[in-house]
Amino acid sequence: MLNEIILILLVLLGFVYWFDFQKVKEIAMNATQQYCRAVDVQMLDGYVAANGLKIKKNNLGKWQLQRIFLFEFTSTGEYRYNGKIIMHGQSVAAIEMDPYRLDDHDNHSN
Repeated sequence: MLNEIILILLVLLGFVYWFDFQKVKEIAMNATQQYCRAVDVQMLDGYVAANGLKIKKNNLGKWQLQRIFLFEFTSTGEYRYNGKIIMHGQSVAAIEMDPYRLDDHDNHSN
């Protein structure tokens, strides 16, 4: 009887973790898309990929799960660059992007 209860609790815990992960991934995806639009780059492939999980303190000193998601973007259509979004719980902690080339051919007059 105790083994069945433990098994049920583990399955339930796994489901809760999976459901929370999906929600955080959706928030990360939406935030990444908005950020890319704001800085005038194009997010590529339409997804964020999970890359890390830690337990860390947030800015308020509260322990939370920190999840890191990776994404790719382009600024000119020629080159692919990497970025990452760091989530604390269900909040965006930071979005970081590799340095990228700006398309400045429109700024040159002939």
